[in-house]
Amino acid sequence: MRELVGERIRKLRERKGLLPGDLASMLGVSVTTVYNWEQGRNLPACELLPQISGALNTSIDHLLRYGSKEQILQSITKYYFDLSLEEYDRATDLVKLSDEIDPDTMLDFRLLSMEMTHLIHQAMNLIERLDVFIHNYGLENQQLALRAHGQKIQLQMLFQGAYSVLEQLKKEVESNPSQVTYHNLIVGYLSTGHFAEALKVCYQSQVKYPSPELEVFVVECYWRIGDAEKAAKALRSILQNRNRYEAYVVIRAHELLYRILLQEKKVEQIVVLFQGSIEWLPGEYAKDGYDEKQAKRKLKARLRRLEIQTTTR
Repeated sequence: MRELVGERIRKLRERKGLLPGDLASMLGVSVTTVYNWEQGRNLPACELLPQISGALNTSIDHLLRYGSKEQILQSITKYYFDLSLEEYDRATDLVKLSDEIDPDTMLDFRLLSMEMTHLIHQAMNLIERLDVFIHNYGLENQQLALRAHGQKIQLQMLFQGAYSVLEQLKKEVESNPSQVTYHNLIVGYLSTGHFAEALKVCYQSQVKYPSPELEVFVVECYWRIGDAEKAAKALRSILQNRNRYEAYVVIRAHELLYRILLQEKKVEQIVVLFQGSIEWLPGEYAKDGYDEKQAKRKLKARLRRLEIQTTTR
């Protein structure tokens, strides 16, 4: 930012026909101080900003606002070739703070392309980090590792092709049947819309590797296949007996029931669901690593919106 503000000061000074010494005299500072600003070595002290903006016939907001089209293009290009996160952040900041950019179709396209490149780059990094997490903690906490596997599969499907990933998951079950490979195949089938196949694998896995999470997978299969009533009944049973389950299973069951009722447009039942869970559900979020107070505020806000919907219908 120092370089950009310094460049702005220099341009405004030259536009006014002032020499660095002239501006220094007007502000009561040394010529060296002005040179340091313009060369991006220092930013002006806050108390000098009103005097500088007055001397240069501009506003403080304009003085500190930055982002020319050329600067944005330079950052986009550097990010494209180097994948530098610093350049990505700089380019996005320039766009947010710029007040000098005219509509430009090619620039808009390049910005969109940069966002796409950034998403892919971040996704690939995230897959690598999930692999490290699974390797480091898979034996210590298998249930958490299974959740990490699910996130990794969804990212792989997004950027490597859903059906190629699904075929690989099938092969892994055939060559190495285990709780992990069965779990991953269920996630793969659900992610690609193969709900009947997912349910079949759930049943197969329940025989060899029964787990509470499988119950939620089975319920989701019921819903996706078209039996929302059966799914809702099973989810309510999980919530009523929540002490038997890990927090993340309870949270997922609650969210699934909410989504089912929302799809069925049963807003009154959703309100009843949240009224009944508003006191205990934040505690489940806390067990799963979230901030309980923040979770409670968010859930109460959601409940208020739902109550307003029911009273205005």
